[in-house]
Amino acid sequence: MVRAGTSPHKRHGAIVHGFRLAERGLTPVGTPTREQWSDCLDYLMHLERHIHFWIGDLLLCGARRWGEMYDEMIERTGYEPRTLRTLKWVASSVDVSRRREGLSFAHHQEVAGLSPEQQDVVLAQAQREGWTREMVRHAVNRLAYEGERSDDVTVVSGLHHGDCRHVMQTLPDESIDLLLTDPPQDSADDVAILDSALDCVTTKLKPNSHVYIFTTWQMYPEITAVVERYFDVRNTLTWVTTSSADGLGGHGNYVDQYAVILFAHKGRRHLNGHRTGDVLRYEPMALLQYLIGKSTREQETVLDPFMRVGNTCLAAQAERRRYVGIESDQRWYQQAVHSLAAA
Repeated sequence: MVRAGTSPHKRHGAIVHGFRLAERGLTPVGTPTREQWSDCLDYLMHLERHIHFWIGDLLLCGARRWGEMYDEMIERTGYEPRTLRTLKWVASSVDVSRRREGLSFAHHQEVAGLSPEQQDVVLAQAQREGWTREMVRHAVNRLAYEGERSDDVTVVSGLHHGDCRHVMQTLPDESIDLLLTDPPQDSADDVAILDSALDCVTTKLKPNSHVYIFTTWQMYPEITAVVERYFDVRNTLTWVTTSSADGLGGHGNYVDQYAVILFAHKGRRHLNGHRTGDVLRYEPMALLQYLIGKSTREQETVLDPFMRVGNTCLAAQAERRRYVGIESDQRWYQQAVHSLAAA
């Protein structure tokens, strides 16, 4: 007989798929089949995956009818107050209709701060592609960073002849999405010009934008010091050039077959696509297109203040991006104009 105030479940346990679930353990009832054993495991895992949502929903239900129930929940569950507040917040933020089978409570917790529409997009992709919690967090952060970027200010694609420091002053503030350039660095004057150019471009770049500056191993310390004054240097990329050392002759030093690319941020922005390595093997034009594709979306604007013959602008055009190219050398500028017109 069951004692008054004690439920049959507490006294005897529940039988699920041929097993008795009691307070002090799980025991078989009779001789469960292999299929029953598997079904029982699925049931237990189902409970584990959903218990946090259930407690959060129960807190919401109790709060609507009787006010906050934290004290009783703390006593009955042993959970910390902060944990219970999190469970209630996620349950209230992610409606039952948007919760996805196969995704954990932790997945849903990552999207709880998004709008319902954004939650649907991220959770659907996470379910479809088997994302981890970290991958969901990555996607949520990307949305946050992109939300800080304004699309209200745009510039018309074009090439400009003159000193980049003067030309850039005419550009609207926060109108550029990517700085990609290979500046002259043969003398102290070149480094000084780059310094003042970066000082100017900081206001022209949108928040959360990327910067790529080409350099060499010889000039790496000086150029890095300049870039670090204005941006957060995140990586040093190595571009293995496709030129061959065969037939170069001579004696002494090895032939340089790589260049260094400083990758920096203004703010924070995720790269597009999958994470890749920092050693790049591309033909020159393909390299520029690759970097532009990793760091911008279509119709965003790429700036090259030292464009030379305009390869960055050609690559931007090929990737359906806007471009602003600036060159002080008249011959190079004319060659860039001709190349863009032909393309």
